[in-house]
Amino acid sequence: MSMKMPSEAIFMTEAHQSPRRFKVQIIPLVARIVTLLSLVVSFVLMRTNNYNIADSYVFKTHYHDVQSYRYMVGITLVGSAYTLLQTPFAVYFAIRGKRLINHAGLLTFDYYGDKVNSYAILSGVAATFGFTADAQKSIDDWDNILRQYGHNNLSGDRKNLDSFYNMAFISGSFLLLGFISSGVSSVLSSRPVSKQEDN
Repeated sequence: MSMKMPSEAIFMTEAHQSPRRFKVQIIPLVARIVTLLSLVVSFVLMRTNNYNIADSYVFKTHYHDVQSYRYMVGITLVGSAYTLLQTPFAVYFAIRGKRLINHAGLLTFDYYGDKVNSYAILSGVAATFGFTADAQKSIDDWDNILRQYGHNNLSGDRKNLDSFYNMAFISGSFLLLGFISSGVSSVLSSRPVSKQEDN
């Protein structure tokens, strides 16, 4: 019967813990960074999404003219602020392997904060996609009606309108990516709370 040297046992233990360390320490940081970047890109795209269409009384051509888009921009700001607040803690945890403040109150705040943040982001995604889909259908309907009566006013601006709503859709897609990554953070933040309850 062969005995393993202590150094070999330590080496094997560290090798076995390496994938676990990656999961437990690095993934939360990656999820926070992806969430933050996705929300920032979504915010910038929506804020700069502006097309001037002459005599457009029916279709809005700036994000602040649409309540759903204003709501979405507000959600990206709040979500970005929350994620930015949490990122330094995730960096510390990724480097040190322990939490900067390992207090039950902070763990509970992370747990509920991540849940609220991810669901709020999802509501922004729903508002953006819902309005954009309705608006694009309305454009098609109005364009068909105007053409039947021999008016091509909307058809002349159709390219700009399509670009405006397509950009809103792209912005919402980045917000959806932010929701997915914040959902990962939400799942991971529930682990320390469940461990404390078990203890």
